[in-house]
Amino acid sequence: VSTAAPEAPGVAAALLGVPYPNPLPEATTAHVPLTLPVASHVEVAVYDVLGRELDVVQDGMLQAGQHVLAWDATEPGGHRVPAGVYFVRCRVEGQALVRLLTIH
Repeated sequence: VSTAAPEAPGVAAALLGVPYPNPLPEATTAHVPLTLPVASHVEVAVYDVLGRELDVVQDGMLQAGQHVLAWDATEPGGHRVPAGVYFVRCRVEGQALVRLLTIH
């Protein structure tokens, strides 16, 4: 699932890849690929199916190019999240991009 705000003409959009591995086995780190056409402020967060923000993976400037962000499947307190479906949301330059991640 991917949603994005309309682009300005001639402006390339950021691309949020599918997190991997997916499904994510226990005690494994999820990798989230992201491609930026220009340097941008990027916020990437993980949400549960009830819409609760569980963790912020990235909140700051990233240079243009390809990036792979890592999430250790834990909440800020260090507790591993339970098995289930999660949403990885990326907000960048007026776009909101969302990918599903399953943990088993």
